[in-house]
Amino acid sequence: MPFVDCRRALWVAVSLLSACSTSTVLEEQQETDRIIAASHSAQTCRDTIAAQPRYQVLARHMPLVVVFDATLMQMTDTTLASNDEIATLGLWMDDLRNCRRELENVVLAEFPLLIVPLTTNWNSDDATFVQLARRKVAWGQAVMELRTHRAQMLHDVADGVLQESKQISTEKQAESSRRIALFDALTNLFP
Repeated sequence: MPFVDCRRALWVAVSLLSACSTSTVLEEQQETDRIIAASHSAQTCRDTIAAQPRYQVLARHMPLVVVFDATLMQMTDTTLASNDEIATLGLWMDDLRNCRRELENVVLAEFPLLIVPLTTNWNSDDATFVQLARRKVAWGQAVMELRTHRAQMLHDVADGVLQESKQISTEKQAESSRRIALFDALTNLFP
């Protein structure tokens, strides 16, 4: 086999190996893009709900979009929920559940590791809303609990992503070693 043909065969082998790598990176990017799109969609869903006039009665007591935007007045509010606020809170929870389902479907399909911190956060939020509706906690305490739940969820998601990154890194190292061994084997075929 002439030297030029050996180089061409090596170039084809390297190209094929690179193509495998590129498709994996491309797939990971597409997965990330889908998760980000679902997150934006869920946020838009929540923004749309929060903009409805019927929920403004709740906005006096708690942030409807970003819980970390709570004012000092909201965090120290010692009032209990009124009957009208409890009824509105029930509607709010129903609407939020629809936003959650949309995000949940994508997370389950694309990044199932995140479903545990998400559902744990949602369950904790719902428990706080139930306590608020039972008048066991005041608005300010509920806001502080929601903030704590969100911080814990962010911590757990970051931890999950870090674990996933470590696993991917280990898998990529193994793939790289396999490619080097394959490349070695291919180069040994040629004189």
